[in-house]
Amino acid sequence: RSTLFPYTTLFRSSIIGRTEWMAENLRYNVRGSRCVNDIQKLCGFGRYYNFDMAEEACPSGWHLPTKKEWNDVFDKIDKSFGLVLLGYCFEEGLCFDADKTTVFWTSSDDNNSWTDGRRSDSFFKSLIPRRQKAFAVRFEAAQGIFINPPHSFLKDGYYYNVRCVKD
Repeated sequence: RSTLFPYTTLFRSSIIGRTEWMAENLRYNVRGSRCVNDIQKLCGFGRYYNFDMAEEACPSGWHLPTKKEWNDVFDKIDKSFGLVLLGYCFEEGLCFDADKTTVFWTSSDDNNSWTDGRRSDSFFKSLIPRRQKAFAVRFEAAQGIFINPPHSFLKDGYYYNVRCVKD
């Protein structure tokens, strides 16, 4: 299945369970987004975004997946999902762990892990800047599984890939 997005980039999509997912990493050039080691010709594999960029990158009618949406799809992912191991990057443009891991942003943590397991009321949560509540999922090739990266992976200077989900 292919979908033409408003910014004229054709993306493959895949139905997994009842949800339509992008079947490849987002390549939309949001100002400040990066390519693998800042090499433009490698942008075809997908771009890296910090959390603020990731929230804005999905086209209209699509959204950044929640942690729950990722959890729902973990056991159902097959080759149609087009998983490419691109590692992750830092703000300085240095990228690491290509061919070993890939990290994707989510729109929420869905389990309050950003408070280290402590339950908080909604007033407290409203005082925390959204990007400090960012969460990600990481696929480790050696183990062949998705895992939740430690909170130290969720800093402003980190750049990860994005997959969008149809609204």
